[in-house]
Amino acid sequence: MQIMLRALYWLTMLILFPYSKERNCSISLYTIEYTDSCPKNMEEWKAREKMKKCENITQHCTEKEYFRYHCVRNAFMNRTLEVCAPIWYSSGFCIEFNKGGERIQDNYEITCTHFATPCPTTYVSTDIYKYPECYSIINKTGNGSRSCDEKKCTTLNFIFKSHSLLASK
Repeated sequence: MQIMLRALYWLTMLILFPYSKERNCSISLYTIEYTDSCPKNMEEWKAREKMKKCENITQHCTEKEYFRYHCVRNAFMNRTLEVCAPIWYSSGFCIEFNKGGERIQDNYEITCTHFATPCPTTYVSTDIYKYPECYSIINKTGNGSRSCDEKKCTTLNFIFKSHSLLASK
């Protein structure tokens, strides 16, 4: 029964919110700016969103209202970045921006539904600021901070357990 309800929910979301004609969006790559921190509340989010001006970018990835400001982790989990990208509906995982895939996506190794401030089983990517533990994972490993950049970190394997992140090369 729960599987049927979830399938019905996703079908409804796809009909009501046709957020993306294509899953990838190459124009997003040109909007990336690395940042030391992401907004912690709606007021900060709106201010940063206004400064980024995603609505003024000419793009063909999605309807204008679905091409939005995001502040997320990169796929290597070692930096945060601000990017304009089509919204994404997460399935209860922390989200990230994947440069190779040119998209916002779920990180299926980090479920946020059991955090101290849990995310719902479905949330829109522009609500990520409500789940700060998704950001706290950055640069934390079982043996201190990781010192690598995106080019050197392609073979890292991540295991998320009990709200701690372990990395091995």
